[in-house]
Formats: sequence, C-alpha cells, structure tokens
Amino acid sequence: MAFAQYPDKARIAGGFRVNGVPKPTYFQGLAWIDAGTYEIVRLRQDLLKPLPEIRLERQTTEIDFGAVRFKKFTEEFWLPQRVFVAVDWSRKRLRNEHRYSNFELFNVSATENENQRRTPAAPAPKVEDGPGTP
Repeated sequence: MAFAQYPDKARIAGGFRVNGVPKPTYFQGLAWIDAGTYEIVRLRQDLLKPLPEIRLERQTTEIDFGAVRFKKFTEEFWLPQRVFVAVDWSRKRLRNEHRYSNFELFNVSATENENQRRTPAAPAPKVEDGPGTP
C-alpha cells in the first residue's frame, strides 16, 4: 500500500532541526501488508520532497517487522526487527541501522501517598505588556 502526507492537512509532521531551528518534514512511502493476517511486515518512508533551504536531500526509514511471541500471551505481536535510517544532508551521507531481538515484557505499577504529595507549583509571574501594546 502506498501513502503520502498532505502537508496542509497532516496533523502529525516529522521534524529536522538545524542550528536549533525545527523544520517540519512530511513523508510518503510504502507498506507491505500480509494478505492473510493484515500485519504490516515492512514499511518504508521517504521525504515527500527535498528541503533545499536546509540542505536536506533525503531521509529514508525502512522497518522490517516480525512475529514475536511471549510466554504470557497466546497472540503474536508484530514488532520491529530491523530499522535502517539514511539521511543525505548538507552533502553528507548519514546511515544507521538498529536490530532488535530478545524482546521482554515488564510491568510497572505506581501508587500515590497523599501525605507525600508535593505542594502545588507557584503561579507564573505576570508579564507586563511592552510599549505600544493596547
């Protein structure tokens, strides 16, 4: 399945930060879906278009998914097995690859003791309007 974001309609955008200034990025790509299980088995996304103003020519992410089973569940979960990222920026080629295995489950629980609650934060100071402000 192919997909592409419409920048004027997208509610979520990526971001590429140059000199501390974020620039939104939008993507297009392909998803490979198993016809029997409807699981996404592979995903590739590329920049919708290069961003010459920040010298970003390419940003590609490829994700390979695979079935993972945990002892506590009968279902299988499709989780990333490999993630490859390639960026061509400012005449440099940056690449990294992540491989995932030996997945584990864990639980976290928390309780709150009313006697140990922190006091509420003080309100922020009022900012005075500058000259010429109505």
